[in-house]
Amino acid sequence: MGASWIEYKGKKIWYIDFSNTKNIQETIDVIEVCENMHKTISEEIYILSNYRNAYISNEGLQRLKKVAKKYSSHTKKTATIGIDSNVKKLLFKGYLLFTGDKSVRIFDNEIDAKEWLIENR
Repeated sequence: MGASWIEYKGKKIWYIDFSNTKNIQETIDVIEVCENMHKTISEEIYILSNYRNAYISNEGLQRLKKVAKKYSSHTKKTATIGIDSNVKKLLFKGYLLFTGDKSVRIFDNEIDAKEWLIENR
């Protein structure tokens, strides 16, 4: 859980890891890490978000929407993995509808997600 910078094939990716969060507090903890990291970001970014086995709630989604709006102006692409249930897919599609973000894609695995993020850079 958390957020960090990773490198894949020489390209920098902001990895946001919600995997295995068990409750709203763990979800909020990851969001707060993102809020703090965002303060240091000035360049165009590529994001890989992992929601595998993540705790998803309306409260967490509302907080996530606020954070995403803050860095959406300099987010080039976001690849998402771990959206593995119909409920999560429905919530995620609602989130995308709210943000109007067309630069987000859902992937079944991390390698495909990373490859998409670095293509045509």
